Amino acid sequence: MAAAARRISPCWAGTAVGAATVVALVAGCATGGTVFNEVDLKALLHSHGTQSGGGAGSVEIAVSASRADTAEGRFSVVIAEPARVGESWTSAAWSAATVGTLAAGVDPRGLTIEFQPSNTDEGSVDSALLAVGVLAADRAQARLTESATLLGSVLPSGGIANVTGIPATLREASAAGLETVLIPQGQEFAVDPRDGARVDVVAEGAALGLDVVEVSSLREAYERLAATPAPRPGGTAPAIAGEL
Repeated sequence: MAAAARRISPCWAGTAVGAATVVALVAGCATGGTVFNEVDLKALLHSHGTQSGGGAGSVEIAVSASRADTAEGRFSVVIAEPARVGESWTSAAWSAATVGTLAAGVDPRGLTIEFQPSNTDEGSVDSALLAVGVLAADRAQARLTESATLLGSVLPSGGIANVTGIPATLREASAAGLETVLIPQGQEFAVDPRDGARVDVVAEGAALGLDVVEVSSLREAYERLAATPAPRPGGTAPAIAGEL
């Protein structure tokens, strides 16, 4: 998607989202602003409520960062149409926006982070990948490789939490045409939800034509996906402890 400056559209708050989530999104909506960067991600979806678990397809997500035209001092997170998403998706977006912005070391006042998924397929997304996208968007000049993705949830410390169903997700990654999948440190072995077997995910990935790499932090994941050093917190944004 183009990185040129554009206007932020009003955020969407539909009946498919729980009432508490609607209130939170409406309270954070920005009326407009100038985008200073937009990056594209390819996320792997995780299914819910099935015995097979694991992969549920993929979705492309545009992540943008902008400043409001008026200095209201509000930090906003927007999930734009056509995202009829549930609370797990919304929670991942807010976690990613918060941790990613702190990791970038930018002033969050008046900042809007917008997520624009390409489709409305059911399933949850990994907040760690969204946080990498936020960190790249906040940096204005960064771009991410289009052939790689990241699994796991981002922690407030900047660490990456474990994820289930990696073998099934690797099959989705191969089907989506990806080449590299970053996974949380220490998950080189995982249970395949298809048959309950314990799988060496690095070897499984290689058999699927994938390079599977373990990462321990948002910083490490960013440096692999952006091929550039991650920033250190500083300036007017508060620093947080941990691995950022």
